[in-house]
Amino acid sequence: MEENKRKKAPNLVLGIICVTLIVFFAVLFVVCVINYNQDGYQSGAGVPEQSKNTNKNVEVANDISEETEDENIDLDVDPSTADYVTVADYKPSENLPEEYKVDGITYRLSSIEVPYVTISSDYAKTINSELKKVYDEAIEVYKNGTTNGRAYVDKFSYVYHLNGDILSILLETAYGETDVPYSTFYVYNINVKDGSKVEEKDIAKYLNISEDKLKDEIWENIEKFIDGNKETFGGQEAEIKTQTKTFFDNGEYQAFLGENSTLVAIAKFAIPAGRGYFFDAVSK
Repeated sequence: MEENKRKKAPNLVLGIICVTLIVFFAVLFVVCVINYNQDGYQSGAGVPEQSKNTNKNVEVANDISEETEDENIDLDVDPSTADYVTVADYKPSENLPEEYKVDGITYRLSSIEVPYVTISSDYAKTINSELKKVYDEAIEVYKNGTTNGRAYVDKFSYVYHLNGDILSILLETAYGETDVPYSTFYVYNINVKDGSKVEEKDIAKYLNISEDKLKDEIWENIEKFIDGNKETFGGQEAEIKTQTKTFFDNGEYQAFLGENSTLVAIAKFAIPAGRGYFFDAVSK
């Protein structure tokens, strides 16, 4: 009996040692895995967080919805512009579907974004207040579309450009349901140094031309637009020019500076047969 006990003792010690080694290596393995994940590869570190569209030539439209994680994409961000404008951090007041379809076309909630001017001035506050109203209007259309299956935000896009001290912002919207959607444009020009509203005379001064010359150039671009869209105007270009010139002389246009100091204007155009009017952008 004593001899059997002596034989079992070494076996018991060996078993304890084996179990201890197994536990040790198991713990070591777990620690290594945790450290590996903390280094970032498995957790996704090193993949850049997707930035808001804050580059100076950004266009946010309904057909732009899928974000990318490609680190090599050049967003053409202008650091100086980013100091003055960003994407407004607005959210709908109630939960809405991320997307819905009308006649097979998908419309996405993420497409509805407006710029936010970060300059501290009364005019900047006015711009932001008006753009917030536009945002709320678009959200209401989107909300209606999710319930009635007809309303939709056909266009909701913006661009902004910095030329000298002049920041120009253009937002285009168009809503559809039963009628053909026509675009509405919102144009703002603000001085980034003092936050004041930039007038037409200031744009002319920046371009080193007279106000009369600026108006002449805009009208020439309007005429060129009409001549280049004969199908739109149904062969009534002469009549359309006469009606559109009346709009122009009444000051129903808005000038701003596009990329590389290009003079651009949102002009009001007559529709053939007296069926109303529409707005569009013109430039050289």
